Amino acid sequence: AARVFQAVGAGALVPISIAMVADIFPPERRGLPLGIMGASAEAGGVIGPLWGGLIVRYLHWSWVFWINIPLGLMVLVPLMALVASSPRFPASVDYLGGVLIAVALSTLTLGLARVDTPDLLLGVYVASAIASLALFILRQKRADDPLLPLSMFRSRPFSAANMTHLLIGAALIIGMVTVPLMANTVLGQTPLQGGLMLMRMTVAIPIGAVLGGLACQRYDYRYPAVVGLALAAVGFGFMSRWGLDIADPAMGAHLAVSGLGFGLLIAPIALVATNAVETSLRGAAAALITAMRILGMTLGLA
Repeated sequence: AARVFQAVGAGALVPISIAMVADIFPPERRGLPLGIMGASAEAGGVIGPLWGGLIVRYLHWSWVFWINIPLGLMVLVPLMALVASSPRFPASVDYLGGVLIAVALSTLTLGLARVDTPDLLLGVYVASAIASLALFILRQKRADDPLLPLSMFRSRPFSAANMTHLLIGAALIIGMVTVPLMANTVLGQTPLQGGLMLMRMTVAIPIGAVLGGLACQRYDYRYPAVVGLALAAVGFGFMSRWGLDIADPAMGAHLAVSGLGFGLLIAPIALVATNAVETSLRGAAAALITAMRILGMTLGLA
């Protein structure tokens, strides 16, 4: 229950941040701010495994939840004081659409959690996900103020960005889960050592995010995107050949190359998604582009 409650709030933070950048900066100056925002978000991937290992070692596992209360308060106070109100676009909330997409994603997740033991329940979950998604699409066509206007998908760049983010999420979670899992099981290391091992990849992601943001402001945003995809693929190619004798510097170099590639992709994808829609739809676009990455992570983990 705590994980679900925490995830609802955490899931909202990234799209809100993306939408804020789009509100504050003109299109030609959004690349670097989006890169910095992405680097800040990905820095959690650097700190998180090590942070979790320290909490489990010196406190209790439940503190991974409680620790966010004082940290959250430390952020909220300056946020309210320093961030101005955003532009408002009055609209009714499509609660029915929200329920349908929540059911679709939830049942899909439950189904994917059973992929290793195919049975009738797996079929029920997948069928429920497909039916709920179909009803959601129908609802979006008929609602006066749809949750996710389907008109956004008429933009080829927007659709391409979402599909790319889906695949990136799948690839990223494979690395972020498999590396510490390998450390804790095959290599017989502690959770803290596994976190330090993964850090060789995650520490390069925010660096790549800032570099990708700078590149977007100076060049066509397709260039850092292509380079990022290539680096992630090359890094994973080297990692696929690891044996039990893998060690630094080779291990660190392979993980860093992948992390740099994933980082380079953050700003271009967010930029494409928010620039491809009208102003009033930036929030929805930012939410969807974020959700596609999380959905990709669910698929990749399965």
